[in-house]
Amino acid sequence: MSVWDILEIEETNDAQAIKKAYRVKLRQHHPEEDPEGFQRVREAYEKALVSLNQARENVQETVPETVLELSIEDAADSQAVQEVGVSERQPDPHHPFEEALNRLLADPERRFQPEQWLSWIEQIQMLSISQQQHISDAAVDIVLANRWLPGEVIEWLWQGLSWQLLLTGTQQQSEVGEFLNSWRKQEMSVDLSHLSVLSGAEQRAALSFLRPFHIALGYGDTEALRQVVHQPMPALVLPSVQYQVSLLQAFLATNTYPETITGQMIERLIASPAESLAIEQWEVIGEISVRLGHTEAVDQVTDRLLTLNAFAEVAEIQYQRTLGNQNMLALCYAFLRQQWQPLPPVYWRAERRLFPAPESDVDRRLFDWLFGQLTEYDHPAFNHRLDFAGLDGLPALMVKAFWAGRSGSWAWIESLRKQLSTAETDADSTRLVTLTLHWIEQKLALQTGCLSLRQKLSSYETDAFFDVEPLTGDEVNSQTKAEWLECVIRHPVIPDSWFYRLMDEEILVREELWEVSSYPMYADSLSFFRCANPDFRLSSCWQDRPFEGMFDWTLFCFTHMSPVGLARQAIIDALPSLPESQRDGPFAKLLPFAAQPQTYLPDALRALDEHPEQFVFRSILDAQITLLTRTCDQPQLTELAKAGEVAACCALSRLLEREHFDEAIVYWNLTAAALDRHPHFEDAVAWQQQSLLRLRAEKGLEQESYLVTEPGFMHALLTKDKAWFIPPAEMADYSPVDEAKNFHYPMYHLLTQLHLGLGEKGYDLSSLKMFSHRRELQTDLQRETTDVAIAHLEAMYQRRLEQDIQVKGKKAVAFSKINLLCLLVVFCTAWLFSFPSTFGELGKQDIFHLSHSGRSFAKLFFTPLFVYLLWQISSAMIEKRNKYKFVLYSGAVLWVAQSSQSLFCAIVTIVTLFSTTYGLTDLLANGGWEKRVVKSRIVNLRKVLGLKEKKR
Repeated sequence: MSVWDILEIEETNDAQAIKKAYRVKLRQHHPEEDPEGFQRVREAYEKALVSLNQARENVQETVPETVLELSIEDAADSQAVQEVGVSERQPDPHHPFEEALNRLLADPERRFQPEQWLSWIEQIQMLSISQQQHISDAAVDIVLANRWLPGEVIEWLWQGLSWQLLLTGTQQQSEVGEFLNSWRKQEMSVDLSHLSVLSGAEQRAALSFLRPFHIALGYGDTEALRQVVHQPMPALVLPSVQYQVSLLQAFLATNTYPETITGQMIERLIASPAESLAIEQWEVIGEISVRLGHTEAVDQVTDRLLTLNAFAEVAEIQYQRTLGNQNMLALCYAFLRQQWQPLPPVYWRAERRLFPAPESDVDRRLFDWLFGQLTEYDHPAFNHRLDFAGLDGLPALMVKAFWAGRSGSWAWIESLRKQLSTAETDADSTRLVTLTLHWIEQKLALQTGCLSLRQKLSSYETDAFFDVEPLTGDEVNSQTKAEWLECVIRHPVIPDSWFYRLMDEEILVREELWEVSSYPMYADSLSFFRCANPDFRLSSCWQDRPFEGMFDWTLFCFTHMSPVGLARQAIIDALPSLPESQRDGPFAKLLPFAAQPQTYLPDALRALDEHPEQFVFRSILDAQITLLTRTCDQPQLTELAKAGEVAACCALSRLLEREHFDEAIVYWNLTAAALDRHPHFEDAVAWQQQSLLRLRAEKGLEQESYLVTEPGFMHALLTKDKAWFIPPAEMADYSPVDEAKNFHYPMYHLLTQLHLGLGEKGYDLSSLKMFSHRRELQTDLQRETTDVAIAHLEAMYQRRLEQDIQVKGKKAVAFSKINLLCLLVVFCTAWLFSFPSTFGELGKQDIFHLSHSGRSFAKLFFTPLFVYLLWQISSAMIEKRNKYKFVLYSGAVLWVAQSSQSLFCAIVTIVTLFSTTYGLTDLLANGGWEKRVVKSRIVNLRKVLGLKEKKR
């Protein structure tokens, strides 16, 4: 397709026709809506103009074609002028003022002097309106014929000749006005006075270079800028500082560094006083000096910027200089640069060059934390001051200062400031220390609070801090709530009197602390748990027995509330040894976990129960549960759970919650039921409860009400409220569906006993015998879960047995099944001798015929013996209604047997008595135990429930 087809006109030599067609096509192909169509029309238009073989001298002087294409807006403005049909040839003068204008433009010494232009304009303003309009129109033509003119000259004419009126004229006038308006706003980096010393040709050449140069630089078109700077003109170093800096900026943008010119400009510029250049200009000079490897120039620029307090710019330049050969210093500079002038985190992840992480563990920890700060991620390499144990050297000191400035106490920041002031440095690190000191001083200047409060906080990090006086009202009021919250995060281990005073003032509110998350994590958790446990005393950590180094040990203790940071044993090695007075205290209980962080320590866990007030132990417990979940498989955890390890039950609940929800609920209940004995499971139970509740909602298992007789009732067992559970005795009125009998219904009975405890009477275990009767119908996992639950219930009975024996001694025995069976045999014998006729043919045997007096004595003995037997058997029965049923039924059957001389009723009576006696519990009943259990001191619940014995 030819250019004429694209423009939709016949081939012509008429420039105005070509321009008119081009204008029409531009309206059809807007550059933003159809950039490809716009480009096609633009190329066709340019080729059509070239085909005219007309001179374009003035256009070539003004902007090279590569620069004319810098932006759509500039191309549109330039084309708008061409469309109005203004001649590109200088018009013939018809007025003396036009001749004066031409003479002014032709005089290199006068054409850039503002007073010359103002004088000419003042004379124009003395003419009539019509003459002014004529000269103004002529001036437009003259200016458009000299497009090398700088924008300042156009601005003088714009204001003096009121060219802004063009914007409200016809369409053609408006287009001209818009072009001139854009032209007058184009700034240059060269003062016009610098051009006045040049010859006319040099002025035109310089301006022909400067205008496209600044257009390209302003639009950031590196390709066009590269073509401009490759012209010979950059060799002409004009005396303008702004021009030289702009040229250096262009060299940076195009990655072009003509060494001779650049070196001369840098040398000339760095000799300038610091105040003579803007900070941004010094930054450009420093950056290109880094690119060229001019170390001395970089140092001089750095000194100038330090004089101007341009700390962020110094950090940026030094970061670029040290990157690649002193990487850790470079990363420290990057941190400081980010503190003063932060870049988006993605910039450091994608755009900025960061060296690979070092292999050494020490340097890797420093690197990880610094990189995390650049990307807005609080890396857990350091969580408190003690995490820096064993780190020496200047980079470590830098990172200590950085961490302290962000999160440390004011006392530690001041201590680090003094260390940095006296640190030994070399030439490369001196500026880093200087910058860091400036940053620390800025941080210290942010400290709030009255003088007395600051003095008290100055003893933080020492044992003496625990003896400071309580806060006064003035001290509390000297900081806002937000300032106090920051203060507590920086100083989390504050005395009890301070902490509870802040609670009373509603500065520290439990619900508010729960809603926010702060760094360091241990400080955030410590404040919340101290609010949640108002009876806790800080001195309980050292058992009210102060010792040297107790502040650091207290800090070490509470840092367990966050699982990150340096290995605990490494911190202990750096702490002073615990005195003998603390060997049985809370601090000593931490030592096994520090020595073996990857080992499950059940004995050490149980030792934590000696100090239920130490809520920090809950975090240790959770870490042990997490360790079990990560290192043990399901069979291993099941064996541990059968052995009574509550932590294993919690781990199993976490492990099974997704695929075996019902069993996970059972294991959670086994854990929750142990809270009375193991209070440090409180948080682990609460967190797992929330997880199970979320899963219940996700699985669509939530209901408005649950039926205890159905398997789904298991999903309601996600509560620690003991009052919610139905006592087992009341459960006797419910008859479960067959599906619930296999596992869910008896498991509810079992878990209820664990939650409610045994009480004084004990429980009827008949419902639990469903486990043995329907064991074959259970899944393998249900059998394993049943065995674990029975083991925990058996352990509860065993603890109660040992407690009763210790407290009651022989009185712990309430009944003996063997004695009752013997008494029952005596009763049957007495019945046979007293009323032999009741037993039919058996009673007619000679052996049962007594004398009259003997039979009278047997009858007299029979009734009290029966009453005594009923009383003994019913005394071992737990539920009253069962007692009444047994007594009434046995008495009624005996009476029928006697009155009707019925052998059948006699057999029913004896069978009832024997079966009831045999069915009595072998365990706790009405505050006492079966004699054989007390004698053996062993509870065998599996045997009681009829389950096969497990190999031990």
